[in-house]
Amino acid sequence: MPSESQDVTASPSNFRLNRIIEIQTLLLQEESTRRGLAKKYRRAVNTVDGINTALASVSVLAGVGSVSLLATVIAAPVAVGTSAVAAGAGLICMTSRLIARRLEARSKKHDRIAVLARAKKNSIDAIVSTALMDNEISDTEFKTVCDELDRYQALKNEIRSKATRPQFLRTKM
Repeated sequence: MPSESQDVTASPSNFRLNRIIEIQTLLLQEESTRRGLAKKYRRAVNTVDGINTALASVSVLAGVGSVSLLATVIAAPVAVGTSAVAAGAGLICMTSRLIARRLEARSKKHDRIAVLARAKKNSIDAIVSTALMDNEISDTEFKTVCDELDRYQALKNEIRSKATRPQFLRTKM
């Protein structure tokens, strides 16, 4: 009979330990996912910045070409076409800059969440390492770990809400 009572007393501790391992795995996966997403968004930002640079160059060159063609009266109709190309490239350049800002904001959001996940995992690891010194995880230690997970979720939601709100709505009045 003593072995059954030992199994019963060990069961809550095993449950707590298994749940803590699940939480740690969740945070590691979250960090990995967020790092990957941030990397993809940074690549997209770099691509859009390259396109933006090319369009700005086309806009400037077409504008200069349009002015030079306008100097010759014979090529005035061609100058109108080149100035239209310059204006179109400039408009697309401005739009691509706005897109790059949005992508950059998302990249930063995912970076912040990845850092948060790593920090919470480290704090949970510290709690668990001190808890395992006595080879048992108590209710208070387990509750502390669960509170850390709850804080992580709250901070993650805060980061998400700040990233999706427009800048003019973020200022406090």
